[in-house]
Amino acid sequence: MFASPTFAQSNMPSNTILTQENSEAVQFSSFPTVYDNLDQLADRGAPEGRRAAGTRNCNSLELLAVVPTIDVLYPNEERYLVPIGKTVAGHPTFWFYLSETIPAPVIETLTFSVLDEQDKLVSNIVVDVPESHGLFSVTWPNHEEPLQVGVDYRWLLELQLSLSTSSCSLTEQNTDPTEIDNLFVEGFIQRIALNIAQTEQLASTAFSLASVSTLVELGVWYDAFDVAMSLQGFSDDTDMVINNLLASIGLTDVSVD
Repeated sequence: MFASPTFAQSNMPSNTILTQENSEAVQFSSFPTVYDNLDQLADRGAPEGRRAAGTRNCNSLELLAVVPTIDVLYPNEERYLVPIGKTVAGHPTFWFYLSETIPAPVIETLTFSVLDEQDKLVSNIVVDVPESHGLFSVTWPNHEEPLQVGVDYRWLLELQLSLSTSSCSLTEQNTDPTEIDNLFVEGFIQRIALNIAQTEQLASTAFSLASVSTLVELGVWYDAFDVAMSLQGFSDDTDMVINNLLASIGLTDVSVD
């Protein structure tokens, strides 16, 4: 699933999410992500982050994970912005962004991996290379074991770049032709369980922007953004909601039309 990005901000405030049914607003200054076990995450080492950028064959490249970040103090007394979010799904969907300047032939492979709390590989899957730039999704396959409630999984998306010289020669760039550059982004995801009232509330607003608002209130990023993206074309407000979600996690340079 793709949505072409632009680099314009929404006309609405970045802290507003509208519901479809009554246009009432849920107000927040930033996406409400709260974690109680950041010390344990810090012991696992700092992830690379949600942005990866470089150059290849005279092209500027950027890979971005569409996920909130939390400021975490690590044992070395340094602070890192850790990409992290919650889900209620056993097989959640993750969203990413490929910059407008990445030509598809430059991408060799795209691999998505999930690791457990001991950073042991749970599984990795080869992802279809997007046909165009923009927002794209990766869903944890149903044939894989569902994520367990309360476990902090680390995920990694790695983009391996081709040695093709579609734009200019390697010699012009003084690039070693034996080297293959990789870009990767990584972060964390935790599956949470909803209580009966929360489950009933979501069920009553299924497949609507109201369910996005409910998920925002619960701090469930992965599902809130995925539901909003799945509603494109069903409501005139959807693009505005998506752009406001992006702005709420500091991604004001990416938006959908």
